[in-house]
Amino acid sequence: LFQTEVIVPINYQGIQLGYERADIVIYKPFNCIIEFKAQTQSLSRKEINQLNKYKTNLSIANGILINFGNNSGKLEYYDDNKNIIDVNL
Repeated sequence: LFQTEVIVPINYQGIQLGYERADIVIYKPFNCIIEFKAQTQSLSRKEINQLNKYKTNLSIANGILINFGNNSGKLEYYDDNKNIIDVNL
């Protein structure tokens, strides 16, 4: 069971200020958020923080961040092992 474009509330001191959208949330057989990027620069702390914010606000422990827009011909991904890994295409 999964959903795409899942609404993630933005809360500050118990008040909902707005929302963002997570690309994919998998609910079964395990909970996981998958966030896709298509950016020419490498993944940065900003994208990792975004994924962690989604995980916190949706109470989901696992997440994967994938960047397939890197100009070097590599696919990058970041997972809960805290590593950014390049994969040659």
